Formats: sequence, C-alpha cells, structure tokens
Amino acid sequence: DFLIIEHNDFIGGRVHHTTFGSRPDGTPYTVELGANWIEGVGTSEGPRNPILVSAEKFGLQSTFSDYDAILTYDHSGPRDY
Repeated sequence: DFLIIEHNDFIGGRVHHTTFGSRPDGTPYTVELGANWIEGVGTSEGPRNPILVSAEKFGLQSTFSDYDAILTYDHSGPRDY
C-alpha cells in the first residue's frame, strides 16, 4: 500500500506545463514550468543516468536542444545567458 502526499493540486512534482498567449490560429502556446530535460546522460566510460535509462525503457519522446537557437527572458525582457 502507498499513500501519496502532494503539496500541489497536481501530481508530478516539478514536471508540469501551462498555456501562454496564443498562436495566429488562436490555439495557445504550451510553456513548460519545471523539469524540462534530462541532464548528464552519461559517457561511454561511466554509468548512464538512471532517469535516461527509465525514459528509454518507457519510450518517452525526446528532442535535441539547439542551445544556439534558444531565446531567454527575465522580468525585464530578453537576456543572453
């Protein structure tokens, strides 16, 4: 038996999203608000990240992050981190 205790009104911890603004067709954009990627996937010489192993086991979809094409913003506007 398990008892799941969650502070938020949704399960998943830091993994969640919301809608923001709208596209030209009126549908909203989806914005991720938490864990967005698997960091430190491992090397050929060392152990693999167990989160990556689980993601592959369950067939989770992933996408390469092109860090040269990312736009970042803070409360005062665009920022080049």
